Amino acid sequence: MDCPLCRAEGEQLLEADDRLRVIEVLEPRLPGYRRIIWQQHRRELTELNEAERIHWFTKVAQQEDALRALWACDKINHASFGNVVPHLHWHVMPRWRTDPWWPSPVWGSKQPSTRMAVTQSAQGQFLLGPNEKSSNPAPSMSLQIDEWLSLKEACAAIRQKVFVEEQNVAAEEEWDELDWACRHLLIANTDEPMATGRLLSLGDGRARIGRMAVLREFRGHGLGRMVLQGLIAEARRLGFSEIVLHAQTHALGFYARSGFAAQGPEFDECRIPHREMVLRLETG
Repeated sequence: MDCPLCRAEGEQLLEADDRLRVIEVLEPRLPGYRRIIWQQHRRELTELNEAERIHWFTKVAQQEDALRALWACDKINHASFGNVVPHLHWHVMPRWRTDPWWPSPVWGSKQPSTRMAVTQSAQGQFLLGPNEKSSNPAPSMSLQIDEWLSLKEACAAIRQKVFVEEQNVAAEEEWDELDWACRHLLIANTDEPMATGRLLSLGDGRARIGRMAVLREFRGHGLGRMVLQGLIAEARRLGFSEIVLHAQTHALGFYARSGFAAQGPEFDECRIPHREMVLRLETG
């Protein structure tokens, strides 16, 4: 039999013994995804003896513990899909309330996209929704909240210019796997990106707003406030009780006007002074 799990080619091996091996599944939409594979041909758990089952489930539990320590996720999903190959294997997947599918399983429907029109007033301020006094009553600008796969190109372009090029944040510090576990907000004018931000679940009902950026040519017209309020609204929709963020010290007043309170000492992040701020949300 030509068995792909016997060949084990191109696997990202994490650990192995004579009975099973653990690999990292290279699926970017599921950061931290691991698979446990029985080394010999066994189709079902019922084909393992008692000692083998104990070894199997001990390893499953160890992987869950390791993933919880590594990722601040809301839940760990376990699954054993229909096994076409004659190798018992088990999927262990971290899940976040902000990931593309929550609360559905990863083979279900993804979270819907939110899209709202953005207009600009005669005074130059950007506003959500059509406005009678708007200078563009049929706006081409929109605010969209969606997964990273849908918004990656536009959001990444904004962050590259603002953080990497303007603020000299190292590229390896700016880009992380957690983008795939976040809800992202994009404000754009037709195909021209303008502003972005992301919302990440930290587990235990807490979320973090981060990567907020407005392109230089669009600053000073309320887009930053719109990004922040949009992400707060998304956090409320998802049922979070608290939002934290790391604010650059020059922007403390901006966040305070939306109800965030500074806590703890100043610290450096990407060589830029920051303070942590928190907003507690009423839950109903």
